[in-house]
Amino acid sequence: MKKFIDIKPYLTFLSRNKIYTAINVFGFSISLMFVLLIGIYAVQEYSMDSIHSKAGRIYSLGMVQEGKNGEKFDIDGSHWAVQKYLRSRYPDIEMTCGFGRDSYPLTAPTGEKINIKLGFADSTFFQIFDFPLTRGDRKTVLTAPNSAVITSDLARKLFGQVDPIGKTIAYLDSVSVKVTGIMEPFEGSSIQKCDMIIRYENLSYLNPALTSDRMSNANGGNIFILARQGADLKSKESDMTKYFSTFFWVFMMKDTNVKALLTPLKDLYFSDTIGRSTARGDIKLVRILMGVGLIILLFSITNYINLTVAQSNRRAKEMATRRLLGSQRSEIIMRLVTESILMCAVSMALGIVLAMLGAPVAEKLLDTEISIATLLRPSFVAAIIFIVLAVGLVSGIIPAFVISRAKPIDVVRGTFTRHSRMVLSRIFMTLQNVITITMIGVSLTMVLQVDHLVSAPLGYDKENLMKIDFWGSNHSKVDAFRNELNSLPCVVKTSFCKGTPIDRGNNNTIIFPDGKEISFQVLIGDSCYFDILGLKIARDNHVADVNGAYVNNQTLKEAELKEDAKSMKYSLDGDPISIRGIMAPFQLGDITSFESPVLIFIHKKISDPWSILIKIKGDPIEAYNSVKDVYKTTFGMELTQERPYIDQIVQDCFDQQMRLSKIVSLFAGIAIIISLLGLVAMSQYFIQQRQREIAVRKVFGSTSRQVCFRLLRSFMIYVAIAFVIAIPIIWYFMSDWLSDYSYRISLSPWIFVAAGAFCFVVSLLAVVIQSNVAANENPIRHIKDNG
Repeated sequence: MKKFIDIKPYLTFLSRNKIYTAINVFGFSISLMFVLLIGIYAVQEYSMDSIHSKAGRIYSLGMVQEGKNGEKFDIDGSHWAVQKYLRSRYPDIEMTCGFGRDSYPLTAPTGEKINIKLGFADSTFFQIFDFPLTRGDRKTVLTAPNSAVITSDLARKLFGQVDPIGKTIAYLDSVSVKVTGIMEPFEGSSIQKCDMIIRYENLSYLNPALTSDRMSNANGGNIFILARQGADLKSKESDMTKYFSTFFWVFMMKDTNVKALLTPLKDLYFSDTIGRSTARGDIKLVRILMGVGLIILLFSITNYINLTVAQSNRRAKEMATRRLLGSQRSEIIMRLVTESILMCAVSMALGIVLAMLGAPVAEKLLDTEISIATLLRPSFVAAIIFIVLAVGLVSGIIPAFVISRAKPIDVVRGTFTRHSRMVLSRIFMTLQNVITITMIGVSLTMVLQVDHLVSAPLGYDKENLMKIDFWGSNHSKVDAFRNELNSLPCVVKTSFCKGTPIDRGNNNTIIFPDGKEISFQVLIGDSCYFDILGLKIARDNHVADVNGAYVNNQTLKEAELKEDAKSMKYSLDGDPISIRGIMAPFQLGDITSFESPVLIFIHKKISDPWSILIKIKGDPIEAYNSVKDVYKTTFGMELTQERPYIDQIVQDCFDQQMRLSKIVSLFAGIAIIISLLGLVAMSQYFIQQRQREIAVRKVFGSTSRQVCFRLLRSFMIYVAIAFVIAIPIIWYFMSDWLSDYSYRISLSPWIFVAAGAFCFVVSLLAVVIQSNVAANENPIRHIKDNG
């Protein structure tokens, strides 16, 4: 074993070949850094909700809605009042828990207003879920109607070192709760983080529809169900659908097919359901990251194999000497593989350091926390050791076989180099170019598609337009806030409203006595609403009724009205409302959202607005800072909306797509760098092997330019072959990816051309200097050296 771990000759070789060493260590350490960060991220994502011991028995109650136009939604939500019906009918249910979450201000003992994430839950919350409590009994901590459980961080912020148990906290200036427990911040769960949890009944102060027995807000909250041991609750979905249709209005609709949906907690995070209080992961993103990480690692492995094989003549002399001294070929192979593992181990150590430094960047890019402490888990340590051994073995085995087959007599004669035709290296170089061109094409397509979505025309003005929400603010001060805003030099105009096109306003589904149902999106604005949004009226009916509504063409279609209709039914008893006009087409939500019937009510004054729209001029950052100052002065609290501009909100609609395109582009850039470095070194070694051929051609009359062109052509052939292979790969994967979007770009030939051209230029730059140097050398020297 000692002869396998004698690394002094290997260190000597590395020190004499610094370019070889630097490129390999850089490639391995960078790729292993990504492998580690992606590994941590994947472990965190796949282990979501595993902290709950009863996760296998917990379900989230929702519904599947399929409309008459074919649109289908899996909704993770129901109404709080449904619980009593569930418990009375299904003995397989052990307990249930309603849950909701939103941002609200509370008043600190100092009088300061603090925005927090406030959770609303039933008394069973901590009995179903295993979120850690540091103070309080899990069974009784939420028993009292005014009880509150706060995080340790919020306790320190509010009360310092004073014991918070029994202290009173006021929120919304009108409701007081008493601290009965302390919890640690939620980690590792699809249930989003809360700073404080109070009883669900408190939602009646904010929105009575969320707790009313009428269940008018059909999916305003989450209902979690804990099944009894051994119960198959999933099989009850069909019966629940029938049962709900006897009392729950949303299941009674004729034009919309609604079914009960039970999503196991262990599947909730990666489900396609739409949730308000629960987070969602992107399983495609995790898989893409894992795949791209492996590709980057493959680049490093191929670089190592290429460069080591290219250097085989330098190691062959050492290994031939060992063969002459009695070493067996198997021993030579073992030594070379051990060296590969050693280099991989050193690179892994550097990769760990780089992962620690790169974690904040990864957190920002992935919009999640990356816990480097995961690296210390025994299972992760074992995985790291396995990766080092596996990568070292895969990287070293091919060069080991190539170098170990060298016959001592060939090495002595100097013919081993000429016998090595580097066929495998040519294949690997072509493969690297295929992957590089493919990744460039994929990232370019993603960037263009995301830009296409974000910049799509929506039928209203979104530039320099800010939307500030009042949810939880003191509505008695909104007029003062608006007056102060209008006095700012950066503010052009303002408008109070309840709902905007980007947030789709409020949904109001009406089931008429004849069974016909229409699901309207209702927007309410003041007299400046149309002007500030730039909404156009295609047909003005000149109706003076201020209680009438402006409608879109989809409303006319679903309500079966003529274009010149002056009124429409809009209530259960058939009372009509005036149609003030027909809106020019505009988009609700983002450009991919389906078209819905819209009613826009314009009132002269709105006393309890949900939002204020602010048209600004000048620098948007300075304008927002000015608005924040006015907000704090008026309401006594910080404005926490980080991205208030409409165009930012539109971008946020495609946050996952933008994040994915940035990640793929980043990996494409890393792949290009690793490929470039490998190509620089490979071209150097490849040209060295052809020095005798170059010298002979020059002796027989070839010019330096002809020789240089011939060398460049050899490398460009690999790029051309790779380009031909990469085109169908890009087309196949990106056609499938683009098919998910109703509003999409076409796969223009220029995307393929740009990807190939970029790779061509990079490859050309990598080899042109060395080819030029080799073409201009004195041929006599190489003929003598190889004669």
